[in-house]
Amino acid sequence: MSSPKIKETLKNKKPSKKETPRAKKILMKPIPLYIFILLCLPLFSVGLFLYHPQKTFKKPSTVINQNFEIADASARIVRENDTGLIKPLLLVEINNEQNFASVRTKINNYIEQKKKQGTISSASVYLNDLNTANHIEINPEELYDPASLMKVPLMIIYLKESESAPGLLQKKFLYKENIKGTYAATIKDKTLIPGKSYSVEDLLYYMIVYSDNQAFWLLADNIDNHKFDLLNKDFDIPIKFDNLNHGDKGQNFIANVNSMSRFFRVLYNASYLNEKMSLYALNLLTQCNYKEGILRGVDSSTKVAHKFGERVENGVAEFHEFGIVYLRNRPYLLGVMSKGNQLNQLPEFVGDISEIAFNEMKIK
Repeated sequence: MSSPKIKETLKNKKPSKKETPRAKKILMKPIPLYIFILLCLPLFSVGLFLYHPQKTFKKPSTVINQNFEIADASARIVRENDTGLIKPLLLVEINNEQNFASVRTKINNYIEQKKKQGTISSASVYLNDLNTANHIEINPEELYDPASLMKVPLMIIYLKESESAPGLLQKKFLYKENIKGTYAATIKDKTLIPGKSYSVEDLLYYMIVYSDNQAFWLLADNIDNHKFDLLNKDFDIPIKFDNLNHGDKGQNFIANVNSMSRFFRVLYNASYLNEKMSLYALNLLTQCNYKEGILRGVDSSTKVAHKFGERVENGVAEFHEFGIVYLRNRPYLLGVMSKGNQLNQLPEFVGDISEIAFNEMKIK
């Protein structure tokens, strides 16, 4: 017989439910809203992708510029010479007169005006919209002495070598005295100090930023001269020499406006040097301290990677300049090569051509 205390206990005790496992208790807890959203996002994204067919997918903006029409236009493709199974693409340019009809007319008229005034005897112009590769060439057959423009291919040669020899830029050369002073630079700022050693990196800076001839010759004397020929071959540049004025003095390289443009285009495309070295070269070119040519024709806030060259020989003055003008979202390459009687008149002529090109390009 049960005691009253036990009976009271049994009376008050509620029927017990089956014990719930610990894992099930966790699963039965309410899920916070933010966790629910995070869990659903992947499923939502997959469903959205499956719902929308691929025809609605847009390419990234970085490649849209490659989808341009070339109807009624001719294309030129330059590939790097390679004896193996590949032939890397270096350059592409489209000759589409419709896109540049206005600027071509204005530049041609200005050139003819300056010829009549006696400011120039000849001039050639290269203009390339770097987003589309559409370009024009004015008087493309004329040949010129590139002069200090040759400092750009020499820089490219050293930077190409440094890709496989990382310590090359720190290698030092002793500058003893003036080297090959046949051509005296009239446009100069700083130069090397005799008896001092300079690294390749320092020499490239002097050569590009200050256009120092001594830095050029010191670098040129420490490489195989055939590397220039190999570079021209890679870029499909005809190797021609001024035998008329230099037949008995050795070879003097001459080139047209298209050939010289290729050194700048491969840097912009990073198609010959790797990206790091292409950026290195273009950064140096943006620091070029010469202001009287292409820079005169663009807004002061516009960045330009440029290099000039000058030469006076046998009564003929030559002044040339090439520059990549980083105009907002429409960068372009402008190259002007000119000949005349007075060297001091030619930079202004180049600046005026630059202004015409800049005003035309910025409104398109």
